[in-house]
Amino acid sequence: MEVNEKTFLVTQEHHKKRIDIFLAEVLPQFSRAKIQSFIKNKLVLINSKWCKPSKEIKVNDEIKIIFQEDNNNQIIPQEMAIEILYEDNWLLAINKPAGVVTCPTPKFKTHTLINYLAFKLPEISPVGGIYRYGILHRLDKDTSGALLIAKDENSFNNISLQFKERKIEKYYLAIAFGKIVDHISNTINKPIGRDFKEGKRMKICGRRARFATTKFKAIKTTHNLHLLSIKPVTGRTHQIRVHMASIGLPIIGDKMYLKSKKLKYILSHLFSCNKVIPYNRPSRQLLHAYKITFIHPVYNVKKNIIAPIPTEMSDYIKTFFGEVQIKDEELHI
Repeated sequence: MEVNEKTFLVTQEHHKKRIDIFLAEVLPQFSRAKIQSFIKNKLVLINSKWCKPSKEIKVNDEIKIIFQEDNNNQIIPQEMAIEILYEDNWLLAINKPAGVVTCPTPKFKTHTLINYLAFKLPEISPVGGIYRYGILHRLDKDTSGALLIAKDENSFNNISLQFKERKIEKYYLAIAFGKIVDHISNTINKPIGRDFKEGKRMKICGRRARFATTKFKAIKTTHNLHLLSIKPVTGRTHQIRVHMASIGLPIIGDKMYLKSKKLKYILSHLFSCNKVIPYNRPSRQLLHAYKITFIHPVYNVKKNIIAPIPTEMSDYIKTFFGEVQIKDEELHI
């Protein structure tokens, strides 16, 4: 059994959060269920005292977590077909495919982003935390697109601070259905929390809701179908998907926030309008992290990383909107 420790000092940003939620945010390589098992097994201390998963933390609390990893359950390095968008001695940017989860879970033990990084860059395992492999942010399993990884601790801390200070700009492309009416602002300000009944779902004004802001605009529109540019200002779980569904513009293919009957109606409507449709329904949500802009931690220059649109989503775009060239002035909000 390999034992490792990591210590955190609570800042104002995390004041009064539950300890399990805090650790799930700062250690995204572990699921929340795994974090709770650490706590229940007395592997987490707040100011040198054991705690419960529901314990609220305060500013200047010292959090210590002890990792116990069974050597028979180590990360399995796996080669995967993942497009590299940018790489140097300090950073790696990839185009994450839809269907790939970030970390191994009981359901997804292999072919995760962590498995890929264990194969490609095994030396960066401790960057950002034990088994974090320098991953700076997440994308939902069925969302594709640009994702940043730091190769050393200084770069990790630098980019993390840019995220915290909201200096990093992320632009997503999405295909959504619904009416955009004049009274709908292109800025959504609605708090997001966990659904009271279904723990995996997020909800407007859900449990322990946190302030969230999303900006969007339509690049192309036809028959109430929209190709959208979306800019999340904050970074809450499922933020774009929840916000867009909340104003009647659900993202096509979203199995969690767009009911199957509603999707069937949408596809039927589009077929009656266009008489052509590439598939009965997409295999993934049509949401893609298209562009990310940040300041390079070493060169101190602005970097723009663009992730080419995957085939399934580009087929939908061509079918309903024709050949579309995404220009910066159309993308930026």
